[in-house]
Order: sequence, then C-alpha cells, then structure tokens
Amino acid sequence: MENLQTWERRAGHFRVFGYYLVAACLDATIGYIEEPSSANPVAMDEARTLFPAIMAVGSFFCATHHQRTFDLGFHLMIDEIEREVRVVARSLSKLI
Repeated sequence: MENLQTWERRAGHFRVFGYYLVAACLDATIGYIEEPSSANPVAMDEARTLFPAIMAVGSFFCATHHQRTFDLGFHLMIDEIEREVRVVARSLSKLI
C-alpha cells in the first residue's frame, strides 16, 4: 500500500504543472497587473538605470527565446519530479 505522502507529492506535482502553465500563459498575454511586464514595459532608459544586470541579459528575454525559456523551466520541473520518483521507488524497494 502506498503511503499518504506519495499521494500528497503526486497532487503537488499536478498543481505545480498547472501553476507553471497558467503563469506562463498569463504572463505572455497580460503580464503582471500594474507592474512592468511584457504588456506594460518600463522605458528603456529607466530600465538601463534601474536594472543593469537584467538589461545585460535582456536579449534572452525577446520572443525568439520564449520557447527555449519555457522548455527550460518545464524540463527542470520534470527532472525534479523524476528525481523524486526515483527516491520514492528506492525507498519502497527497501520495504519489499
């Protein structure tokens, strides 16, 4: 019999997928309300002054990198879930 913690983690993984996908879609379409975003950017001069480190990597935030950025986050999330599954599987195999 599987323990409650395993089911709790599965539910957590499901919720993380949902949050990740919804947040990615919302940011791509409406951005953050009343904050600088793709929908409401700050002026370039202001951004260079206030956020020099971000501006230094700014080219990676353009549309040509959106899919790669999404894929990176998605694969990092999958890798962590797979790591957790392996840990649980090892733990369960010790019980048998």
